[in-house]
Amino acid sequence: MNLWCLHGNLQQPSVWHPFKNCWSYQGKPLALKCPSLWRNPATDFTSWTNHFTNSVAAIADNQSQWLLGYSLGGRLALHAACSQPSLWTGVVVIGAHPGYQTQSERKKQLAWDTKWAGRFSNEPWEILLEEWNELPVFGGIPNPTKPDLNTFDRRKVAATFTRFSKGQQSYLIPALSALQTPPILYITGEKDTRYHTIGQMLQTHCPTVQHVVIPNACHRVPWENTPAFIKIIQVFLDQTP
Repeated sequence: MNLWCLHGNLQQPSVWHPFKNCWSYQGKPLALKCPSLWRNPATDFTSWTNHFTNSVAAIADNQSQWLLGYSLGGRLALHAACSQPSLWTGVVVIGAHPGYQTQSERKKQLAWDTKWAGRFSNEPWEILLEEWNELPVFGGIPNPTKPDLNTFDRRKVAATFTRFSKGQQSYLIPALSALQTPPILYITGEKDTRYHTIGQMLQTHCPTVQHVVIPNACHRVPWENTPAFIKIIQVFLDQTP
């Protein structure tokens, strides 16, 4: 049984390593699989989703496959859940956007991400990361998983800002609303007001979505309140048939 963990932007798969051996399902431990978004050849959401879900299906062998994604990884997880719902026993999404409904919203978002892509291509990373961490979504909380800049390819980072921009993303509410499976646990930190609102909306309109708020955390929930995060996921695992 596997738990596929998708990291966020400006993160490496290693951010999930502290969670190895933390969870079990039906008395058996879940093996963490932590693919790198930087090594995937996909150029858009559709190609990424097809490549990822086909790779998982190829080794599933009738065993339970779970999916967990944070932020950008959560948006990709939502696409994977909608694409092949029967593949997943359950899905955990942390602070992820389900996509914009209007073209004007998508255009505005893509322009914002394109600007960041250009800056990450050319400007000093230390200054950029300081500005990035000061974005309101992070609630003024220092990054508990400070990235090692030597592990990133600037060209890939810049490309990720645009190819996986919310401006390029599908509007997933209709697809999520139509799902009967898998169960989806949507997690937000209590200080993350923007995604708290999204979580409430998803729970209202999407039958398979359960929204849970974790105290003493903002957007980077898994690393800001790790004990509560571990506990709530195990509860979700225990409650899933």
